[in-house]
Amino acid sequence: MMHRGNGCLLRMGVLTVSAMFVLMGAACAMPAGGSLAEGNVTVDAGSLAAVPSGATITAEENSVIDWTHFDIGAAEELHFDTSKGWIINNVRGEDAADFLGKITETGGAGVVITASQGICMNASANLAGTSITLLSYGADVRADGGRIDAAKLLIGAQKISLRNAEIQGRKITIAAAGTRSHGDTSPAEDTVYLEHTKIKSDMLPDVEIRARQVTMKNSIIGAKRVCIWVGDLSGGVSGGREDWRIDAAGALRLSSSAIWADEIRAVSGAIDLAGTDLIANQIGLSIGARTRILRDADGNETREEIEVTQANTLSMRNSLVGAKTISFRAGGVGIWGRSLLTAEDSITPLVSDTDDAHAAYSLRRTDSSAPRLLCGSEAMIGHHDEAVPGFEIVADEPESYMPASPH
Repeated sequence: MMHRGNGCLLRMGVLTVSAMFVLMGAACAMPAGGSLAEGNVTVDAGSLAAVPSGATITAEENSVIDWTHFDIGAAEELHFDTSKGWIINNVRGEDAADFLGKITETGGAGVVITASQGICMNASANLAGTSITLLSYGADVRADGGRIDAAKLLIGAQKISLRNAEIQGRKITIAAAGTRSHGDTSPAEDTVYLEHTKIKSDMLPDVEIRARQVTMKNSIIGAKRVCIWVGDLSGGVSGGREDWRIDAAGALRLSSSAIWADEIRAVSGAIDLAGTDLIANQIGLSIGARTRILRDADGNETREEIEVTQANTLSMRNSLVGAKTISFRAGGVGIWGRSLLTAEDSITPLVSDTDDAHAAYSLRRTDSSAPRLLCGSEAMIGHHDEAVPGFEIVADEPESYMPASPH
């Protein structure tokens, strides 16, 4: 009996020590297996093959580093000096890049981390710098907590899910765009999901979000300008002018959230607001199946052409949309519960066909449906202390009303 007991204790001891080494390895994770693919960098401690915590990687010119692993443990730090050139980090391993510790960038040229298997952030993660780009177009970028503070930030992936995260900066772009073959119209992830996440700072950033579907829950965006594009975006710049087309593939859904900005601009197949505040000086909403937007050389919108159906709706439930001026184009509108749609100067809805080639907005209904502007008995709509013409007051939300479904 004694002999067996000692054997059990011995085996337990071996397992315990092994587990300790595994945990220590996880806690002390740092990028490994690095090799210089282009340019020239220096490392002030260790080497690219095995980077110790606290090391600084300095670019002597624009450089590219390939890595087999790119993890940052909870108590670890990695620094980048990009004063002489940017640094692109390609993570080619079979595992996602896990960030639990601190990554900083100084110098201004910027650091890019692209991971084919995805990027994960933990609550202890802290990324800070002048220019940070996180990319994973073949997989996801996920955060469960963590903080990013970058003057310029780009997050791009097939699916972006940010929970309990805090993001600050001057120019913030969050773009979900998965890889698919030409002509493939099958549903793809291409989604941005924000939950209990704050995107704001005292610097009042420009925030742009692009995806085939965008969902916000219990989240806040505070910015100078917020632009949300929901759909397949094509077009570009030619001769200094911009010509963009958006084929709506999904909806913009906000629940128990708030967006505060000088300007809010959204293009989507449907917009569904539940317990949400949109507050700005200027709000412009384009809710259609297909939208074309033209801009001049200064980036000002000069014309919009939109195609809508009855399914391209603006739906509000117990929500507040308030601004100095509000304009929207849609297939229909439903204002329900104790919602308030109000403007100091004007609310300009456009839901009927127009044929003025010189007007700022052109709308075409493609399903021969009649526009429906409905307001529940408890909701309120008004501009400069007057009612907005065209809305029908109804007692309750009709069962036939189908909000926030572009399909």
